[in-house]
Amino acid sequence: MTTWRCCSGTVYAVRRALAETATVDCAATGGVFGVCVTYVQCHVWASLARIVAIITTHRLAFAAAVAANHSRFIARRFNSAARFASWGGGIAVIAVWRRPAKSGAYTPLVVLLHGRGADEGDLVPIVDRLPRGFAYASIRGPVDVEGGGFTWFENRGAARPTAAGVRASVSAVRMWLDDAAPRAAACYLLGFSAGMMMAGALLLDDPQRFAGAILLSGALTFDSGIPAEPGRLRGLPVFYGRGTLDDVIPAALVKQSEQYLRERSGADLTVHEYAHGHSISMHEIRDVAAWLSDRQ
Repeated sequence: MTTWRCCSGTVYAVRRALAETATVDCAATGGVFGVCVTYVQCHVWASLARIVAIITTHRLAFAAAVAANHSRFIARRFNSAARFASWGGGIAVIAVWRRPAKSGAYTPLVVLLHGRGADEGDLVPIVDRLPRGFAYASIRGPVDVEGGGFTWFENRGAARPTAAGVRASVSAVRMWLDDAAPRAAACYLLGFSAGMMMAGALLLDDPQRFAGAILLSGALTFDSGIPAEPGRLRGLPVFYGRGTLDDVIPAALVKQSEQYLRERSGADLTVHEYAHGHSISMHEIRDVAAWLSDRQ
């Protein structure tokens, strides 16, 4: 019997696809990087299914067969060159890729950054609703969240990351990006909630590296050492969307972030508000898709 090990916090149940037909053997071992890790992605739109770590050969084969009936996408092993890359210093990144049938060095890339408590599979289902001419890479935050999932940095308060945490994650993602995506291709960021904070930090830290950003339901990382002077994003296309009923991100931070984007950033800004809470609606996804289509 062959087994695979995975990093702590990665064990989730894909209930819609597996629970009724199999008892899935799952295990997690903390702090293990660089070993052979095997997952089956089984994205069911209605449930936004997460990831399950399959650790026996016969369970892997069974789960793959079940997942094939539920999804057009099944991830390969994460130790393949396209999915596993070292950040250095014992930190690693897990990335789920979607590429168009015809892609090359100049294919534009969208990097998806999930919210707190989620993982690299969380935003993948929306890719089916986005333009097919882009490559998409959804990456996992480096910080474990108590209770499961991941985030991008430690916080010193609600939506207030530490400066050291922001700098470490920005540097790590940039190392991964420079290795995984050539500068010849346009690169866009798409972040939700804590992922918006990460996207905003990356964008403000080096605006010239990115072709634009989609910032959803979060705030910017003020007071964290990331530059945010007037005109920092001059001429850069930015889509900013939020729910008017969102009570997760502190209202003062949302207001401060929106004021900066509207009045001081210099960005070529598109703003959309939606009558929902801390989530992404189908209406919002359609608007994001149209915004990206205009940039193909």
